[in-house]
Amino acid sequence: MKKSIIVFLFNLTVILSSKGQLNPIQNLYWHHTYEYPNNCYVLSWEKPDSSLTDTLIGYNIYRDDSLYTFTTDLNHSCDPCDGIPGQPFCDFIKVGGFYMHVTAVYNNESHDESIYNDSAECYGKANGIKNTSTINALAILNIIQDNSAIRIDLNQPIAKGALIMTNVIGQTIFIISIDNQKSIEIDKSNFNSGLYFLNIKTNKVNLNRKILIK
Repeated sequence: MKKSIIVFLFNLTVILSSKGQLNPIQNLYWHHTYEYPNNCYVLSWEKPDSSLTDTLIGYNIYRDDSLYTFTTDLNHSCDPCDGIPGQPFCDFIKVGGFYMHVTAVYNNESHDESIYNDSAECYGKANGIKNTSTINALAILNIIQDNSAIRIDLNQPIAKGALIMTNVIGQTIFIISIDNQKSIEIDKSNFNSGLYFLNIKTNKVNLNRKILIK
């Protein structure tokens, strides 16, 4: 029994590690403007870093945790206004409120999927207000390590939330509260060397990033 558990954990570690090695998209961007009487939207991202071993075939677009569509659109964006045709997946933005994220899909036969680093919230359509409002996605800009600390830099402050670190088998190793911070620093003495998954959660966003602590 013990041997079976060890083999299972080893296989799970290999699977999670290999999944994490697939390069995710870069710089998810979400922009919603309301100019009476129309709502206009932009959802865009940058192509992943090049990979010598995996072939990028397209992207999965998610509403909350449900796959909405797969696209091979090389422009990596949609930008419709109400009543103006956009890319095929753009209509999903206009229905209700939800979170969205995009993953990179690799390899024609296996359709392996990357993790996602950034997510954004769609608040639904604005109606009847003669002004312009803008919502941008929260993103992790940099993760910097030195001998004693890890610093996570964000593109905008987080009002309130938590940073959670888990290991490759899903065990929570570290949790810290976040309150109106654009930069978060973690003491490296809390961790052994190895692969971890960093998760930043608030009531509006859920960011995930793989990190190798040395």
